[in-house]
Amino acid sequence: MNLISAGEEALLALIAPIDSEVMELETRLQALKGSKAPIQAALKALRSTKKSKKTKPSPKQEDVREVFLALVASNLGIKKSELEELAKHKLTEELGFDLKGFARRRNEVFASNTFTIAADGTVTLFLTPPGLVETSSSVT
Repeated sequence: MNLISAGEEALLALIAPIDSEVMELETRLQALKGSKAPIQAALKALRSTKKSKKTKPSPKQEDVREVFLALVASNLGIKKSELEELAKHKLTEELGFDLKGFARRRNEVFASNTFTIAADGTVTLFLTPPGLVETSSSVT
């Protein structure tokens, strides 16, 4: 059994410096991770600043009106909720606008008598009944 004990002691003697080095490396690794965290935070802050400089423009009332007109003309019987969703998509994805102020512009457009919204939510273009249109020749 002395041979087995001697072999075990020899192997343990080989493992001891390896364990010691592993502990030193783990301590060093934790220190490096601690040093890296503030640098990553600073990098993230710089990157978010760069993105904020490339802001998209907000749509104007006329932009929203033109999109609504095109969508209502090409989607007869469109519901107000569907019109709004399609308009948001077109404004952001196709025309490159953000949606800041969209709710206000939408309300302005709907209040402008360009569209009629039925009780069931269907949106149509507002049409002036014949005979109610004043011409410059009838005004004196």
